[in-house]
Amino acid sequence: MDNILEGRIEKLIEPVWFIQPHFVEDKGISFNKIESQFGGSPYLQLNESLPVCASCDTPLDFIFQLDLSQWQGVKNFKFSFINLFYCWECMPLTPEFNGEKDPMKSLEIRTYRKATLEKYKPIEIPMESVTLTGDINFSEGELLPDYKDLEKIDEVLYSTINELSQKANLNEVEYWENLVEAACGTLDSYSFIGGYPQWINKPNIPECEVCAIPMKFVCQIDSHEEIDLIWGDKGCMYLFSCEKHNKNQKAIIQY
Repeated sequence: MDNILEGRIEKLIEPVWFIQPHFVEDKGISFNKIESQFGGSPYLQLNESLPVCASCDTPLDFIFQLDLSQWQGVKNFKFSFINLFYCWECMPLTPEFNGEKDPMKSLEIRTYRKATLEKYKPIEIPMESVTLTGDINFSEGELLPDYKDLEKIDEVLYSTINELSQKANLNEVEYWENLVEAACGTLDSYSFIGGYPQWINKPNIPECEVCAIPMKFVCQIDSHEEIDLIWGDKGCMYLFSCEKHNKNQKAIIQY
């Protein structure tokens, strides 16, 4: 690899937190309310109640919450804690898979500038209503863009990769993935905070409904059979937020 190519690649490397859930049996409402977790009982503040699906009018299931306070990328946002609720009955996906149905009607994303026990609202969730129970282990890593996004991010690098892959008689995606592995190592998990979305299908970065600016990628959560979390046909959820409008978040699901 020549120095110019190596330099362009190094400039794109972003730090990430890889997410690895592990099943916790019968933990339910005893989860720590201000730590990252899948399922159990969510962090709610005193003025909040559990959300209801706008499509079927049933309570949304609590899926996960993430404490981002120690993540260096949190400086781009006005929140440090996020949780997500989802309707397994309606199973909202992206409009490209669900016709005209708005997926955001059947899921809810809540963000908090800071989660504290002083503001925490205790709430009991019967164990039969808990769909997931899992702790989260984090590990630090690095990541480069998905090849599908590379042309928009660095057109020169994209063209160079295509030329080099042809000379090497390799598929351009395979060639890029080899470079990514050499620079960042093997991808530990397809669930992570920060970095770049690793798309299953074509890129689909949403725009803020207020300012029409493309949203900033926050994290992606893959399907994890070990905690019975399956998005569609073993798909992946991508979470985005507007850097300017703190309460504007969107989730995209691909499979």
